[in-house]
Amino acid sequence: MTNIDITKIEENVEQVLGNPKNILSNQFLIKNQYLCGHTLNLETLIYPHLIILVKSNSENFKERQSIRMTWAQKSRLSSKNVRLAFVLEIFH
Repeated sequence: MTNIDITKIEENVEQVLGNPKNILSNQFLIKNQYLCGHTLNLETLIYPHLIILVKSNSENFKERQSIRMTWAQKSRLSSKNVRLAFVLEIFH
C-alpha cells in the first residue's frame, strides 16, 4: 500500500500518483466549462475541492434524477465546494 501526501499532489502529480493508465481521446457532447470554477463573475469564483463523476447510461434518467434529489442536492454540495457531473454512456 502506498501512502500519498495529498498536500503535495498539485506540485508533482505524476511523481506521486504515477503516469496515467487510461488516456481517453473521447470528445464530450456537452462541454461544461463552469464545472471547475470558471465564471464570468470573479467575486463568486470558487474552485471545487472535489469533483464527483458518476458513470451512467443515457437511458437511466430516473436514477440520475434520484441522485440529484438526494445526496447530490446543490444546497448540500455547493456549501462544501463539491461538484457533481454525470458521464453518460451513449450507444449508437
